[in-house]
Amino acid sequence: RTVTGVQTCALPIFGSSLGGFLAAKTAQVNQNIKQLILLNPAMMPPDYDMTKIKDMPQNILKELKDPKLFDTKIQADITILLGTNDTVVPNSWSIEFAKVQQATIKFYYDDYNFTKNIQKLPNIIKKIIEQKD
Repeated sequence: RTVTGVQTCALPIFGSSLGGFLAAKTAQVNQNIKQLILLNPAMMPPDYDMTKIKDMPQNILKELKDPKLFDTKIQADITILLGTNDTVVPNSWSIEFAKVQQATIKFYYDDYNFTKNIQKLPNIIKKIIEQKD
């Protein structure tokens, strides 16, 4: 949709965990998004057995499984920030997603919440955006 007198621009978006999944889904359908920065994104591979995850309703897990994210290239530059000690979202999911999306992965010795790097996170994101410009 265009609005008269409003200039469109290329937007970067950021998402963490489920927000990373939603950011990627949004970028699939919105060509104005030119850059994604994803923090420990919850990108469940299509062949993953959802029944292994016991503490989340299966109907929500089904929505987190989108095969298109693993077989169709998103037209945006993608950078993934991964905590190597993340015990919530397996790093292997993001690595598989990154291979298809030709994404850059930056590993940090950190947990799911980025506890050790949370104070640095704004500067990390700023540097990624500035590299794109």
